[in-house]
Amino acid sequence: MLENIEVFVERSFEAAHSLTLLPKGHKCHGVHGHHYVVRVFCSGPVDPMTGFVIDYGNIKVVLDPLIERVDHSFLNDELCMPQPSTELLARWLWDELVGALDDKLDRIEIRETNSNGCVYRRG
Repeated sequence: MLENIEVFVERSFEAAHSLTLLPKGHKCHGVHGHHYVVRVFCSGPVDPMTGFVIDYGNIKVVLDPLIERVDHSFLNDELCMPQPSTELLARWLWDELVGALDDKLDRIEIRETNSNGCVYRRG
C-alpha cells in the first residue's frame, strides 16, 4: 500500500491591502485589513527513521520569516503588487516555499475572514 499522509502548520497575521483595480464603488477597493489565517500542507509517505512526513520545524523555519514579513504590513507595498488578493497572496507564498519544501508541499490555504478564503494546490 502506498502511504500518503498530510500534515500542516498554521500561522496567522494581520495586514492591510487595497484592491485598486476593482471599481471605486467596490467595498474592497479602498484600504482595509484582515486577520489572515494560513495553513501550509505537506504530504507524502512517513519516513521510517523519523516517523515524520516532514518535520514541522522544517516548515516553520521557512514559513515564519514570510509571516513576519507581511504581519502588520500594507501588502500592496510589501509584496509590490497592485492587486494583492488572497489568491495572489497564496501564489506568492507558494513561490516562496516550494523551493525549500520540495515535493512535500501540497497546498496552501488562506482565510481572510472566518467564511472566505482560498486554496492554492500543486498541479
